[in-house]
Amino acid sequence: KLNAEKELIHSDDVEEDLVVRTEPRAGRTAKEGNTITVFVSQGKETTVFDDYVGRDYSQVERILNDEGFENIIVYEKHSDQPVGEIITQIQPAPDSDVIPDETNVIFEVSIGAEKIILNNLQGLTEQQAKNYLDAEDLTMNRTEEYSETVEKGQVNRQQPAANAEVEKGSTVNVVISRGPEEKTPDIQTVT
Repeated sequence: KLNAEKELIHSDDVEEDLVVRTEPRAGRTAKEGNTITVFVSQGKETTVFDDYVGRDYSQVERILNDEGFENIIVYEKHSDQPVGEIITQIQPAPDSDVIPDETNVIFEVSIGAEKIILNNLQGLTEQQAKNYLDAEDLTMNRTEEYSETVEKGQVNRQQPAANAEVEKGSTVNVVISRGPEEKTPDIQTVT
């Protein structure tokens, strides 16, 4: 002859649809007609997972740790995005309901553009230099100059220099030799 009132609560310890506790608590005396509140588990509390693409991973990691996410996996990937920026949110999908301590979070994070150690192009023909730069996804900015020591049609110099670290897509200035400058004979006047 008691009145029962059901209240749903989240519980990390008690499975969904089972009683977590009562009010008054078990073992207490209750009079006929009193209301007993039965707290029933809804299971663990869920949260809506945000979309973190484009955000700085170190900041997102702190936020997720504070929210109880324990298993965060990061795959590093070369990209044009700034270092540390989240490129892809593999799982969970944005706006999905998740239980933080039971969810694997997987991100792809940028480690910046891929770097290339530039070869020495001096002495190569223009076509050889172009083929190499094309294969490395680099752009050639070609100019010419006269040279007494480098054969016509070969690379005289380059900028950046050999062994410099450059990003894919960068431009390399290549100076092609025109060979020695033709000298005009001196004309002397006879008086």
